[in-house]
Amino acid sequence: MSQHPYTRSYFEDGTFGYHMYRDFPTHWRIIEILKTKKPASVLDVGASRGYICKHMEAELGIKAVAMDISEHAFHTRATDSFVLHDARKAPWPFKDKEFDLAISMAFMEHLTEEEIPTVMREMARVSSRAYLTITFDKTPQDIDTTHRVFKPLEWWMAKFKEQAPDYPVEIMSVEEAKKIEQTPIELPQPDGLVKLNIGSFLDMFHYGWENIDSQDLTQFALQNGYLFKQLDITKGIPKPDNSVDILYFSHFLEHLDRVQGQTFLKECFRVLKPNGMLRVAVPDPKILCEAYLKHTIMDYKFVNVGVEKAPDEAEALFHLLIAGHKTIYDFESLKKILESVGFIEVERMPPFKSHSEAIEKQTISMYCTLSLYVEGRKSEIKQEMSSKAKLTLKATSNSKLKIALISTPMLTVFPRNYGGLEDVLGNLAEALAKMGHDVTVFAPNGSKVEGCEVVEFGEPLERVNVNWLEAERKAYNFYKDMLKDYQIIHGMNWYGMEYAYKAMNPQAHVLHTHHGGADPSWWCRSKPPFNLNFIAISKHMQQVYAQQGIPSRFVHNGINLEKYPLSKEHGKRFLFLSRICKFKAPDVAIHIAKTANVPLDVVGATNFIDDPNYVEQVKNLCDGEKIRFIGEVDHETKLKYLQNARAIIIPGRWGEPFGLHSVESLCCGTPVITLADGGIPEIVKEGGIICSDVQSMIDAISMIDKITPNSCRKNAERFSRQVMAQGYLQLYREILSGDEW
Repeated sequence: MSQHPYTRSYFEDGTFGYHMYRDFPTHWRIIEILKTKKPASVLDVGASRGYICKHMEAELGIKAVAMDISEHAFHTRATDSFVLHDARKAPWPFKDKEFDLAISMAFMEHLTEEEIPTVMREMARVSSRAYLTITFDKTPQDIDTTHRVFKPLEWWMAKFKEQAPDYPVEIMSVEEAKKIEQTPIELPQPDGLVKLNIGSFLDMFHYGWENIDSQDLTQFALQNGYLFKQLDITKGIPKPDNSVDILYFSHFLEHLDRVQGQTFLKECFRVLKPNGMLRVAVPDPKILCEAYLKHTIMDYKFVNVGVEKAPDEAEALFHLLIAGHKTIYDFESLKKILESVGFIEVERMPPFKSHSEAIEKQTISMYCTLSLYVEGRKSEIKQEMSSKAKLTLKATSNSKLKIALISTPMLTVFPRNYGGLEDVLGNLAEALAKMGHDVTVFAPNGSKVEGCEVVEFGEPLERVNVNWLEAERKAYNFYKDMLKDYQIIHGMNWYGMEYAYKAMNPQAHVLHTHHGGADPSWWCRSKPPFNLNFIAISKHMQQVYAQQGIPSRFVHNGINLEKYPLSKEHGKRFLFLSRICKFKAPDVAIHIAKTANVPLDVVGATNFIDDPNYVEQVKNLCDGEKIRFIGEVDHETKLKYLQNARAIIIPGRWGEPFGLHSVESLCCGTPVITLADGGIPEIVKEGGIICSDVQSMIDAISMIDKITPNSCRKNAERFSRQVMAQGYLQLYREILSGDEW
């Protein structure tokens, strides 16, 4: 292989390249972009470890091949679809037009001007089209000192035209890509399985995996969207018997001696469900000893800093197999200890294959060229279980749950007109009931929820300027004695009175979904003697709560898609749809419409507000023709406005917790023009334009017709009430199994 700087130090040390390069959210942003290209197959040139290809194969089921010059990337690759090749050398080891789409992410700028033509010609030979990101300008913030060429977009496009005249190429600047990185990305969601990645270090997984390490990696996990718990696992796994579907640990077991290892494996067996899967990776002594005997052991300098510094091959073998470890396992010894604990069907596995689809698609085998991979299953339980174990199994199975959902005293469920929180709670209740669960809704008089019992606790207040705390306390005093028979007590209110019940009944399983900011004078007064099981309605709010010291999970809100039919024909008028209050900024929507010279309808609640004078100010900005003030409407009328609108305008800057109106709009096939505010960018992907400022929103008016109703609807389907209910159901079962936060 040619000389190059892309060694272990480039990917790990941060001196001239990356610091601890891992599977970052930016890979998922790229995948979202690539999905819009609808490729039949992909070649990633300069792919590093191939994270993007790994995920594209798993998510899209297409052929995705990574090609890179780096031996370090090869030894630590995320995918078996990896070709170690210097892109500067022609021909590339692929057939003509073997790939539909060639991609390269911040790769081309690493080439010299003399090397670029060869890469362009080969890219055009092996693929039908290309999508690239390139750094155009050198900046002090650029962490990568190996960039060689800084040229503008026009230069790159002219160069491609010169080398491959008929080759379709799309180029985004790395600077543009970094701007996109400021918006939240939809990372893979939990799949309903309980999965533990033990001794994860920074090699964490999404899809609901609980990544566990004795080091405090909380900040890394929060920044990159992983679930993480800091635990000393040698003191036991804090999970009930028979509660975990999959256990995975890579290069962890060898750090325990044989007695500690057997004790730990017994814990693994205890917490796994019958037929649960265990996967273990350890350094493979046979592979490493063969490399030593063949004098190729120094190749692992690309992986291990000890080998980099080793004066000879014997010292290199020591660092790979013994240094920092307390024992060594080969397949035979690992199989023996696993079977002694009770595991069956113990097998050696290839690095990128598994008997578990979740393991194969969701995990990354970090050191595939030097590791031994072994899988086993927990046998069926033969002995009679204790009554406690039986109760745990019953609670965490797919059995029917008895659930209490507690609403606010403000509005009925469902609300008559305005009422996002109450609408979400009603949809969750009905979706859970349709799944066969026994759901009771505690809500104001007049509430009606199909398939659920409703306990009414007083007339709805239907106004803002009241003592909300006292109203919730009064409602709680009415229903508190009715909560004892529920397996799950789930509050969706503002002061979390359900925790008062938990304080008096520690055995109760309680959680709370918060639909806005958590007032620190109430929520951060003192640390309670139990886990809150706090739920955010967006990743944005999860981050806000984390900054307040409140750990949380998140479940996106969902709507009843059937109540928002797709309309493929839309009118010419734009729509503002929200409460008529300052932080929703209808005055800004009017300014945008007037500046762009387009008609606008202003629709929204005028009763549930705190400043009637502002409503009058907004009315005075409307002329009754081009800018019409409509005010509060019922669902059927709101639906007509949504289905007829050319687009909905969302100009608020208050840190929108979620943005239910954006989902309703997309569901009707109506695109969204919005500021990158709060949680809304998590919703508006396909089906809208996310803007950085008001001028950008004005500019977006002329581009909005490029978005199709079908793309809007497809995006909205991610936020169905069924998806929401599945997300909550997973959290309910985790809480019942003893996994709280």
